[in-house]
Amino acid sequence: MSEKDMIVGYKNSDLVYELASQGKFMRPRGNSVSFDPMQLSLMEYMASTTYDFPPTPDMKDRFLPARLYERGWDHVAERFGMWLPGGEEDFQIMREPGGMERLSKKKMNAARWRLGATSKCLQEAGLIKCLRKADIHRGVPAKWLLMLGDDEENRAVEAWARRCIAHKLESDRKP
Repeated sequence: MSEKDMIVGYKNSDLVYELASQGKFMRPRGNSVSFDPMQLSLMEYMASTTYDFPPTPDMKDRFLPARLYERGWDHVAERFGMWLPGGEEDFQIMREPGGMERLSKKKMNAARWRLGATSKCLQEAGLIKCLRKADIHRGVPAKWLLMLGDDEENRAVEAWARRCIAHKLESDRKP
């Protein structure tokens, strides 16, 4: 069975919506708190694109981590359409020589900032945990662990993810 053939994330997605029903995606706004749809969107996307826990025998054989998002913010920005032009100002920039490239860079930087700010909110709420920071110079995205269970389950998910990461690092070092 190939990685693409495996169904991923449906249990994770259910857990994200359970967290939403508990008010986990709220943020301060003025003198009150309100629901933040960007937090839910980002968390749901990460959950739907990661393997469910507990690991299946195939995941164990292949050292595939559960609930570990590794694709990076650029991938999310593209999937969310955050880099697409919008508004008259953007269309004027597109008409200029080299405008599309400048606009794309501007939009992608704005998307990275917004996704980074959203991930910080999720991290402060204890909903995600950075296991490995991004290496911008090598183009390697961060590894984010989704904290969807109780403390005991989250510790087990993290231990499995760290074991998978260590196995990959060891495999990459072998000639």
